[in-house]
Amino acid sequence: LAPPGGQRLLSEVRRKVFEIQELKKRHTEAGDPLRLRMSYVSSNYTLHATRKLRRPGETLRLSVCYDLKRFSPTAPPHSVVGFSDAGEMATSLADAGVDAILVNTDFPCYGGDLRDLELVVKALKHRAPEERPAVIMKDLVLDPIQIAQAAEAGA
Repeated sequence: LAPPGGQRLLSEVRRKVFEIQELKKRHTEAGDPLRLRMSYVSSNYTLHATRKLRRPGETLRLSVCYDLKRFSPTAPPHSVVGFSDAGEMATSLADAGVDAILVNTDFPCYGGDLRDLELVVKALKHRAPEERPAVIMKDLVLDPIQIAQAAEAGA
């Protein structure tokens, strides 16, 4: 028997495994951008989020991360934040001084998708690096192709 909530997690993992299998089927060609990104990410990835959260010379500084999601499977009635444009929301969060934005890309559980991630990146890309929060894809990550997908979207 699974612990409380464990059945929901197992169900989410099974669903995500299926999604990854379908994603891989769509990206099989050697020249496919995600396939190319997978080999690039493994050797050349830089940790922008780490730099945003650790600031040399600043001690006892609280870093603020915002979990951008429309709803949560554990918070009845499931609605968390009502927003229609993730890019506009990211702009408001950056204006408020948030250090990192975690963009949920799992629609069934959190109401987000890869398009939200792309909109957040697009909305923030024109800001100076020191004023731009780190953008992190938040999902149940089970395969390197998901990391490549996040990097391809600009996270």
